[in-house]
Formats: sequence, C-alpha cells, structure tokens
Amino acid sequence: MRTEHHGNIEFHWNGKRRLSAREAARIQSFPDDMEFLPSTSQAYKQIGNAVPPILGWHVAKSVESFLNRNLK
Repeated sequence: MRTEHHGNIEFHWNGKRRLSAREAARIQSFPDDMEFLPSTSQAYKQIGNAVPPILGWHVAKSVESFLNRNLK
C-alpha cells in the first residue's frame, strides 16, 4: 500500500471511487477500532508506512520459534 493518496493510487474494485482510509486499513489487517489521527490524509500515510499487524505477528512468531530452537 502506498503512502501517497492523491489521485487514484489505490482504487475500489468497481473503479468508480478510491479506497477509503478504513478500507485501506482493513486490507493492511488493522482492526476496525484502530484510530488514525489527526486526519484522513495522515491516516493514509500511517497505513501505507505501517507493517501490517498480522504480518508483524507472523514474523515475530517465526523469530521466537527460531530463537527457541537455537538458544537452548
């Protein structure tokens, strides 16, 4: 997901509108109750710059597993 949101960088499947910040957050696996402040413009940047939470969780679990196997 790109951080810029001018024009139609990312667009809705029907092609008639762009994704909302909330839709972009869902694609990136953020929970629906996550707040992005202070503005929608900043929300697009925060979402685009973030490591998706579910991806981060999987990476952390892999690192944990590696460390548990190799540091015993």
